[in-house]
Amino acid sequence: MGKRQPLRTLKRAVRLSDMSVVTSDQLLGLDPDAYHEIRRQVTRARIDGSAAFVCEHCGFAVYAPREPKSRLPFWRHHKGAPHNCPWWTGNPRTTDEVSGLQFDGIQESFLHKQLKQTVAELLRIDPLTEPNSVIVDEYLAHEGNRRRPDIRAQYDGRPIAIEIQLATTQIPIIVAREDFYRREGRHLIWLTWNFFQNERDRLLTACVSACNFDPLGG
Repeated sequence: MGKRQPLRTLKRAVRLSDMSVVTSDQLLGLDPDAYHEIRRQVTRARIDGSAAFVCEHCGFAVYAPREPKSRLPFWRHHKGAPHNCPWWTGNPRTTDEVSGLQFDGIQESFLHKQLKQTVAELLRIDPLTEPNSVIVDEYLAHEGNRRRPDIRAQYDGRPIAIEIQLATTQIPIIVAREDFYRREGRHLIWLTWNFFQNERDRLLTACVSACNFDPLGG
């Protein structure tokens, strides 16, 4: 059997910010930084209820996932695109559906619990931590939304939130957390376990944002 070809049914997408066209071939040729910038633009627009890129044929919002086996990017319609579009790519699972399949029935791991308690204790004994500011597993509310960071504290004069991420997660989840804490005025720190450096072109799409995020904004 020959090598599987990347999915390029949807041939051209329009970037609404400047009305430029990005073909499927151009998408394949993007360097990793340019590709992940497209992913973040699409995700932020989706969270805001708008679109960053649309199908040139039907005008419906599109995004750019990677094909699971080849790891090559391709344009794909968001769920709900008209079936009569000749470039229709099917109905993908939603973020919640993917998360449900990934974590269905899985409780918080013992490692996750232990890391929370260890990090909290280390913060409490650190002289740069404001006394009594370390809080574990409690909700923060801001502008009608809320998040529950694993640990939050006032550290070196700055409010911080620490999220422990032991499994891969999706870029919409990463971006939503980053945006929430940024609006709330809090510095977000991602904490992983047994992290190892990988080649960028082999790094899972969802991981790139978390691993490259500057937690202290400087």
